[in-house]
Amino acid sequence: MVEVSRAAVLRRVVRCRSARRVDDPARISRMGLSDFAGFGVAGYRSFGADDHVAVFGPMTKIHLVVGQNNTGKSNALHFMADVLTALRAGDGRGTLVGLYPGGLDLPAGWQTDRTRLISIGLHLTESVRTAMRFNDEIVRNWLQTDAYTRGFADTVWLDLEILPDISGGAFAARLSRDQAEAAGREQTPFVTGHLHQISLNLTTGASSDPNQNLENILRAWRPWQWIPEVGWVDAIREITSGESEEYFRNGAGLVAQLARLERPGFATHAEDTARFEALQAFVRDVLEDPEAGIQIPDAKDTVLIRTRRGVMELDKVGTGIGEVIFLAAVSTTTSEKLICIEEPEVHLHPTLQKKLITYLHEHTGNRYLMSTHSAQLLNAEISTITHIEMPETWSIAQPVIKPADLARVASDLGNRASDLVQSNFVVWVEGPSDRLYVRHWLEQCDPGLTEGAHYSIMFYGGALLSHLTADDEEVSDFIHLLRINRNLAVVIDSDRASAADDLNATKNRVLAELEAISAPALVTAGYTIENYVPRTALKAAVEELYPDHTYSMPSGDYRSPLGKPFQGKKTRPSKMSVARYVTEDRIAWEEWPEGLRDQIQSLAGAIRAANSLPPQDRTT
Repeated sequence: MVEVSRAAVLRRVVRCRSARRVDDPARISRMGLSDFAGFGVAGYRSFGADDHVAVFGPMTKIHLVVGQNNTGKSNALHFMADVLTALRAGDGRGTLVGLYPGGLDLPAGWQTDRTRLISIGLHLTESVRTAMRFNDEIVRNWLQTDAYTRGFADTVWLDLEILPDISGGAFAARLSRDQAEAAGREQTPFVTGHLHQISLNLTTGASSDPNQNLENILRAWRPWQWIPEVGWVDAIREITSGESEEYFRNGAGLVAQLARLERPGFATHAEDTARFEALQAFVRDVLEDPEAGIQIPDAKDTVLIRTRRGVMELDKVGTGIGEVIFLAAVSTTTSEKLICIEEPEVHLHPTLQKKLITYLHEHTGNRYLMSTHSAQLLNAEISTITHIEMPETWSIAQPVIKPADLARVASDLGNRASDLVQSNFVVWVEGPSDRLYVRHWLEQCDPGLTEGAHYSIMFYGGALLSHLTADDEEVSDFIHLLRINRNLAVVIDSDRASAADDLNATKNRVLAELEAISAPALVTAGYTIENYVPRTALKAAVEELYPDHTYSMPSGDYRSPLGKPFQGKKTRPSKMSVARYVTEDRIAWEEWPEGLRDQIQSLAGAIRAANSLPPQDRTT
């Protein structure tokens, strides 16, 4: 048997990820699910590429698996629900029977005796650090190598080699030697001596055989203990009466569960009442009816929906309304699970999709792994995302981290720019250097906003408003262009020579048009946007960028500080170069002018409103 080199795969995966904190585990610690960060797979169904470990995570409360049809999204969910659940139930000890149900779930062409891989990702919470002995310096240094963090801060990913043990579908697990050797190359010398010492520290026993030491370490850590309990919601559902353990999977017995929430017992009265009231508020929001709500009749044989127009059974309302209420209801009646849901957007209007994912995030006590090909669910504010593609034979999974990644996903899902109208908010600026300043200010003011996801910055060219008259056709064209997306703001240089000067007629016309569509305009207090930059910072930038030039910077707020040529030359300082220098975190947010900060805060609020995001929490 030719064994695939996992070390090479790990190095490739690590290089394509930037070290970053994807989510603060404290956000989900109240659920008791904060330890589990995600999983990786090689050797299961469509995940059969020789040079790729498909990694899903790090996961926040809601993790989306997105991609076109038939690329492997369902396989990822089934791996979580079937294989990892079996590993959790088997406790990883001795022989694992039934780990891969369904005819071993082999990728096409895989030999039955070939080693597979399961990776378990963990957030470095206090419980994980304690259990894994992070106070041991050797252990800590080992697990903080790129081989074990995969480039994600405050996580550890343990690769388990799944070895065929005996006939009949049985397997055995051990920590990946390739992963340990990859860590060793980062921290030479490592493998032989350090594995022996770690095994000895954790188990009081060690061997000269590295494989035996890896098995000892695995048994000491038992990473399967952090795999959460998994629930599954079928695509085909029915609401029936009576008791049933299948209520979560297909709706059978859901009525009884809702009845318990509606009339809770003493021990759980406060908690269950709050959950049921949250569900009632969701129903009112979905139906846009302040009198709407759920009722369970005494017979407990159906779910009734009360509206201003009367009462009807849940399965008699529109398909989309029934689906979204069903998904919210089953997710409300349980907690402390990781719920797998395939394509929750089926039958749901885009508005209902957004309402559902917001409700699950804010008002339920589970985590969610969802497959989808809906761009409406791609909310980077409350979810993490894995993109699955199948360029040839096998599924390839990559994390969606940067705005460019999100744009590529939207394109892969068949959404054109004209369909999405760029992003939910457009900031129009005069040129590239203005974009650098505005993006930097927004990042400082509200780090939760992401260019490309929550807003786009478009150029209209300063000359358009500086050298044209109000009646020129080009100005009319620009105004029509603004109306493509009414969620917008325009940043305009005043170009005033003094505080007493008025804006020219062209700019006043544009401002009037913006007011007519209730769009904000940010007109610079001084001559141009560079007048906001402290003079000391501008001078330092010019001196650093042009050490062989002499520059006498014009003074005052109503002259362009970069508008003069260098002494004895015809060239001027580059606005773009100076903007790049200034925006490299050289000026604290509090050092920018107060008037500017107020304008940017208002702009950030408008962007949040356009994206249906809650107002920024300014208490932290």
